[in-house]
Amino acid sequence: MNISLTPHYESLVKGCVDSGRYNNVSEVLREALRVWEKQRLQEDWLRNEAMKGYEDAVAGNVTRVTSEEEFLALARKTPKKKS
Repeated sequence: MNISLTPHYESLVKGCVDSGRYNNVSEVLREALRVWEKQRLQEDWLRNEAMKGYEDAVAGNVTRVTSEEEFLALARKTPKKKS
């Protein structure tokens, strides 16, 4: 596999290797891809949770709170497990 990097990213990768933190370019790129993959998974999870919340709100499944204390108390409760 061949990849092309802009001069900026090429310099960034070279700096990572030169720092001694990584042994070679492949290690830098593998680490970058792991971080990118984790971020994508978190974004997908967050998007799905937001959609669930939106669907609940549209369906009227909401809990009204009138103060910050009520909100914090509600946020601290652990979700009930579905059977």
